[in-house]
Amino acid sequence: MKIKSTLAAVLLALSAPAMAQATYEAADGTKYQFEKHAFLNLGVGAQYTLGEAKFSDLLSPNAQVGLGYQFSPVFGARVQANAWQSKGGWNGYHVGNEAAYTKTFKWKYVAPGLDLMFNLSNLIGGYNPLRVFNVTAFIGGG
Repeated sequence: MKIKSTLAAVLLALSAPAMAQATYEAADGTKYQFEKHAFLNLGVGAQYTLGEAKFSDLLSPNAQVGLGYQFSPVFGARVQANAWQSKGGWNGYHVGNEAAYTKTFKWKYVAPGLDLMFNLSNLIGGYNPLRVFNVTAFIGGG
């Protein structure tokens, strides 16, 4: 518990200098001011569950929805839910003296989560709304 408290204090202390750099002036003289904002993220994809069945039998669809808030150029938080279905299976499954067979199954699930987000690009390089890529560290659980 003490390690988590110390880590949280260090990350908050590191974000303080970046909060003071919440303005950016572009090469053409345009000035940008950071504004706190909410955001929505949506995602779809596929997942693979480790098992002994064929690879294609263990692929399943996946979807994610998240709602977050960016408090400063460096610090944000997000709540999310990842859901749809998952599959599992065994190869050579048998009961008693029965012949071995492949057994597959699937189930539906919801996996909620909460993340604290730290924009490392803004922390190290200063706030830049025109930056194409940002590196963000996530700390959280679900």
